[in-house]
Amino acid sequence: MYYRGLADISSLRKEYQRHMSSFDKSSKKTQYKMSAGILTKKGFDYFITPAKGFRQILKCEARQMIEKTGERYEDFNFYKVWE
Repeated sequence: MYYRGLADISSLRKEYQRHMSSFDKSSKKTQYKMSAGILTKKGFDYFITPAKGFRQILKCEARQMIEKTGERYEDFNFYKVWE
């Protein structure tokens, strides 16, 4: 679990961005450093196991994949897509 300080005006926002994303100046796009995982608890310990079959895609690629299925793309929605 982590705190997302995206709108934070303190130095926490810069620290979050430094650890969780990087900005590619040539493409002017943000690349995120996190990936999907499953949080499990064993006794008093917690572990994150990388989720299989997930990869990061750009919003424009997601929109194209959804529209190919005949559905209307909406931000912040969950879609099952098979390639």
